[in-house]
Amino acid sequence: MGIAEDLAGAGAAPGADGEPVRVVVVDDDHDVQDLLEFMFEVDGRFQVVGRAGDGAEALSLVEELRPDAVVLDLQLPGMGGLTALPLIRRRAPATRIVVFSAFPDPYTLVDVLQLGADGYLNKGTTWQELVPTLAALCRLPSPLPA
Repeated sequence: MGIAEDLAGAGAAPGADGEPVRVVVVDDDHDVQDLLEFMFEVDGRFQVVGRAGDGAEALSLVEELRPDAVVLDLQLPGMGGLTALPLIRRRAPATRIVVFSAFPDPYTLVDVLQLGADGYLNKGTTWQELVPTLAALCRLPSPLPA
């Protein structure tokens, strides 16, 4: 059983009322933001409600929008993801947080989970796993076939 499956049983499920899961995407690369928003839009169970390019902007959006989920890169200008992560967790304890980063350090997984992330995926190898991982964390049903 993976991390997403282990954690999927904890807390109330965002999107359980049939509304899309509200997501804030945090990445300093606008092309990555666009791609993630597209992936969530195509899936249909998610709605990107905010996009941030650094940790400080992410904190502001999380406080303002109270999203169901945050997809957080770690390598950000200014306030980085490792600094922002525990602050986001404290300000939005029910929000699901998936770190989606290219950090190659094997210790990063342990660090981000200890800092409050619900999951960690490496950008370099697991783009196709992001939507299913976030869906599992939010306990969403499988999408209907096209």
